[in-house]
Amino acid sequence: MQSTKYRFFILSFNILSISQFIILLYLMSNFEFFNYIDAWIKYALVINTVFLMDLIAHIVVFGFMRLMRKKTEYLCELLLQIAA
Repeated sequence: MQSTKYRFFILSFNILSISQFIILLYLMSNFEFFNYIDAWIKYALVINTVFLMDLIAHIVVFGFMRLMRKKTEYLCELLLQIAA
């Protein structure tokens, strides 16, 4: 995958994660939240596991400091993985 396309994909995932958080906050104000929470948690765990494996692979291949200096979008992804 080309670097520009990959960066766009990572940025899209970050926007999706933030959107998911906002939707969950909205649902928490409704009683329906309790019906959806199990499905949301399962989907989030699957998605976050895939991206965690990708992040770990990049850290192993490129090294942590080099990766954080050269590709700053990984810092955002790392923070999201810690929050997840």
